[in-house]
Amino acid sequence: MKLEGTLPRIFHGLRYDHRLGMSHLAVYMALMEQWYTDGFQEHLETYARTTARLAKVSLATCYGCLSDLDCYGYISYQASFDPRIGSRIEFKIGPDDPRGQGGLPIRPD
Repeated sequence: MKLEGTLPRIFHGLRYDHRLGMSHLAVYMALMEQWYTDGFQEHLETYARTTARLAKVSLATCYGCLSDLDCYGYISYQASFDPRIGSRIEFKIGPDDPRGQGGLPIRPD
């Protein structure tokens, strides 16, 4: 996954996807910061507490946003219930749209 594909996707989603709010953006950007710090590896291994702290949201809000972002197709979130192993995050872009919009509605400005 390339960085230039992920940012337009979330920006497009924030503009047109009524399900996303500021907490989703905060969590997504916290994940992006961690991904950057880890050198843009194929996937990110992180703990919800770390993500919540970076996003400046509660742990419950973080879990909800991670689940929503997974459900809505922005990330792939595989929760880890082992305290020694972080949850696995992959940033997704829908394979059916070469512009990286992944099936989100395209609306003219």
